[in-house]
Amino acid sequence: MLGLRALGCLLVCLATTLPNAAVESSLAPNSDPGYQQLRSLTLSGESVSVSNIALQRDAATFHLRSGTVCFVPAVQGKVTGAAFVGDGNMVLDAPTPDERASLKLLTKEDQFSENFGQLVLRFTDSTYAELKKAGSPGSGSCDAGLLRDSQNVMRHGRMLKYNLEGRILEDLLGSASGGLFVAFVHGKRYNDKEIFFIDPNGAPEVAPEEVELMTYDASKQGVWASGYSRLSGCRASARRMGSLWGLFRKTKTTMPTSV
Repeated sequence: MLGLRALGCLLVCLATTLPNAAVESSLAPNSDPGYQQLRSLTLSGESVSVSNIALQRDAATFHLRSGTVCFVPAVQGKVTGAAFVGDGNMVLDAPTPDERASLKLLTKEDQFSENFGQLVLRFTDSTYAELKKAGSPGSGSCDAGLLRDSQNVMRHGRMLKYNLEGRILEDLLGSASGGLFVAFVHGKRYNDKEIFFIDPNGAPEVAPEEVELMTYDASKQGVWASGYSRLSGCRASARRMGSLWGLFRKTKTTMPTSV
């Protein structure tokens, strides 16, 4: 008798759970149209020629001395990426002597000054408008492989996995103006796999800190510098553990829940 009762309970459970499972399985994951557009982005053909442009983002200044900037198509009415090919330089200005000393341990130089010939930018801030205004109409082209490489780094990298498209979509669908800025720097002096990250919601691996410089080279993977944004008013020592721009540290990265 007990066995029949248990079997009856099992049948009831199956009858109530299987329809729900069928409904859930019929829903395609990550099916938001905007998200799918972001996942499949390539360069649009829109480009500008640049000469001696300085793009300042918090503690970093990107000097685009000469070259071409190519943009991605708009998603939800907003352009969220660009690739640069030419002659450029990135300077990281740590604001205190202690912070400069931390970076000097890694670079063996008084100033972090990285030269590059290729750069990929992803953003939800005013970067597109600034570059369009500062540049002039150009007929140059950029290697679309640069953008694909940056996408692969975030999606399939052995040491770094981060749902950047999901984070961008969050800003596109939100009511507040976005402040996300990510630069994939193909450096010529320190490392050819560098990422400079600004996220008001907290940069990967160092949140709640919003600013981060890291490398994702297999032999030099980790955070070189991190801190609170100069615009956030959150740089007080009460919110810090140790130096504002912590020393180099190895990190592990996990994939956030996708949108």
